[in-house]
Amino acid sequence: YGEGDPDYSAERVIRDVEDQLMILGTDYFDGMLIHDPKAIEPTLVKGGTLDGLLQLKARGLVRNVGFGMRQPEFHLKAIATGDVDFLLCFNNYNLIRQSTAEDLLPAATAADIGVMNGWSILRGLLTGIDIDEARAKGRYKNDADADAARRIWQWCQQEEVNLLQLALQFCLAEERIHGNPTGNLNVEQLEANIWAATTPIAADVWRKLQADLGISVNERVFA
Repeated sequence: YGEGDPDYSAERVIRDVEDQLMILGTDYFDGMLIHDPKAIEPTLVKGGTLDGLLQLKARGLVRNVGFGMRQPEFHLKAIATGDVDFLLCFNNYNLIRQSTAEDLLPAATAADIGVMNGWSILRGLLTGIDIDEARAKGRYKNDADADAARRIWQWCQQEEVNLLQLALQFCLAEERIHGNPTGNLNVEQLEANIWAATTPIAADVWRKLQADLGISVNERVFA
């Protein structure tokens, strides 16, 4: 995100990863993602970023390589190379939108590629915080998803449903997603996330969610 054009060369990523390994004092990384490229093509060409990661993988310095980005068309081009092991998408699969289910998940599943789902709690909007209060303090004022999140939050208030619990289990029910990183700032948040992810939600709650808000839920929630 600095000034000028990004350096998508294999040489640059190899140097970066080698530096990180040295700084952290470890022998290898389990996974390394190319994060949010402005254009996908320069990362895929011979001598590009992905080529560099594959060289590192061949040397045993990285075990799994992939991309972290939002654009589905970028993900599909990465999958088509046959060289990626896992992908990180964000804000494409949560209670507000599930567009990943239409393109990325089928393609990744067919290619046996792991998928991590970022923003399952939508930067905190789907955690149960008082959205009106947060907006009054200046948060989420220009967030395009705030109104949709507020509708779900109000429904949860009326139905006495824990929104964090609903948001996490909605995403966990999708078997083609292999991880939902949430980011815990402290022990309290970690414990809240564990409780929300593991405490069962009654099937009637999911049915009412579908009926009232039109949110299609995975059949696994009824198992």
